[in-house]
Amino acid sequence: MDRLRIVVVSSKVENIGISILKKLGVIDLKVRNLLDLNVELKKLSDEGKKFDEIVIGSHGSESGGNLFMYVDGDDIVRSDTSFLEKLKPLVKPNRTIVLFTSCYGAKNLSVLKHAAEVLNTTVYGFMGISIPGLNKLLNKAQQVGNVFRKNNRNKIYSCNSNKTGDPTKMSNADLLSKFYCSSENTHPIKWLKS
Repeated sequence: MDRLRIVVVSSKVENIGISILKKLGVIDLKVRNLLDLNVELKKLSDEGKKFDEIVIGSHGSESGGNLFMYVDGDDIVRSDTSFLEKLKPLVKPNRTIVLFTSCYGAKNLSVLKHAAEVLNTTVYGFMGISIPGLNKLLNKAQQVGNVFRKNNRNKIYSCNSNKTGDPTKMSNADLLSKFYCSSENTHPIKWLKS
């Protein structure tokens, strides 16, 4: 299985931790911002790479709907989805699993749905707090008794690539009731590479 794991590094401490994970083979690429990400995605695209699984890790915010956040040169936190077009050539249509690990990335399902339509595959995100590698445990605790948060806020959600027209005009309830998006009971990826 061809896997790509990208993490956005926002601080010196994160850089040290991610560098260790990269040396261990858990992370493939670390980037600082949108420019870095686009450069790395273009390199992979130029090499003709296609992946079965793509994980993009960045911070999120409780306001939700941020699939990729970074700190720019002026120390301003930015959110952007323009990279999706650069990511698209690396995706096997309707086969690649794409997971965004940003906290609250699925709080606004229309953003997740938009990503699924652009990438032409099922895309996953988190409704609440996301701790890569521990989300399976968080979800299990959620099912057992709402240990971490109430109202399924730590649930994993997926959105399919079926066209909706304009997903930005649909509410979470609409996207769920029309089966464009759904709550998942299992984690879509395995963190340890096989």
